[in-house]
Amino acid sequence: MRRREWAIAAASLFIAGLPALAQDQTGLTFDDTMPSVLLDPIIVTAQNRQEDAQDVPIVVAVFSAEDLSARGARSLQNVTQYVPGVELFDDRGAGQPAWVIRGVALSDVNSNNTPPASVFDDEVYLGSNVLAGLSLFDLDQIEVLKGPQGGLYGRNTTGGAVRYVPAKPELGAPLTGYVEGRYGRWDAGGIDAALGGPLGDRAAFRIAATTAFGGGWQDSLVIPEDDQHGDRDVFAVRAQLLLAPSDALSLRFKLGFGQDQSETTLMRSLAPFDLATGGPCAAALAGTPDPETCVTWYNITNAVLTDGDDLGFFPNSQDARGERVLSEPINRLDNEWVNSALYVDYDLGSAMLHAVTSFQDYDGR
Repeated sequence: MRRREWAIAAASLFIAGLPALAQDQTGLTFDDTMPSVLLDPIIVTAQNRQEDAQDVPIVVAVFSAEDLSARGARSLQNVTQYVPGVELFDDRGAGQPAWVIRGVALSDVNSNNTPPASVFDDEVYLGSNVLAGLSLFDLDQIEVLKGPQGGLYGRNTTGGAVRYVPAKPELGAPLTGYVEGRYGRWDAGGIDAALGGPLGDRAAFRIAATTAFGGGWQDSLVIPEDDQHGDRDVFAVRAQLLLAPSDALSLRFKLGFGQDQSETTLMRSLAPFDLATGGPCAAALAGTPDPETCVTWYNITNAVLTDGDDLGFFPNSQDARGERVLSEPINRLDNEWVNSALYVDYDLGSAMLHAVTSFQDYDGR
């Protein structure tokens, strides 16, 4: 605080001296030469109402749709790398991402355990880590709130809260839409699309969908053929209808469906123990486990594999980056979900009633 106050004071003295200096040398004043710059305010809904981010007494990181697109963020998991003090625990991409905000989290593979850093999808609380693997499509913004939020968001927000705010239908807005495609390394790609517009003077709609495919980047040395394991296979669609029977009352209906049949990331054989010293195995840490000195997964597979020379089953066949691994490709997701919600806003004159009712059906397999 002292350093900041001194910096502000020094800057004030410097700026105060500029007009006189400019007047002496050019005959112009400071205001005549320096244009004023006004930054657009960042509007957040961290306290369940629209406010300037500078007026909110919460440490909050905000990402607009343009910000996420520029960073190539395609899921909530991708956002964590851009927020200081925030991490993500996701055991090999197993579909149970647990947010770690300021070191507070529950890293557990049990999907029934509720996280202390919770995710809210359009104001609806997601009560399990498995529900937090959302695809980012047709959104307005994402807000990451740091620190305890129990006073406003209730239980399970000891570490903080993550708010996913999708784009909504708007009354009076023209018919607009877009279709975006992407393609990258390892044949990873996808398509995003949205369409929205008016339905008369008192109604509006918005429909959005996303799909992601490909991206498999790992080859398992346990099977003979060259495979590209880790492909994404995701599809989701969301439809919204906004009705405004009067100036005081508005109702928004939302219905969504999605499925995720992506392959999970394969483990890389990394032996922690050296048979001679009992300490970390240097060869394994370098990415090429040595069965003569390390206790490795290769020690197990080598006992049952034959004709290993022809198939390339050597310790140094595995690379340190995990593109070629010595684990068996047996894991994949088979998740499907349906969610719906009703949002009611009623202007009482001296107060505003805002009610949210939701239903979620999630099958995680």
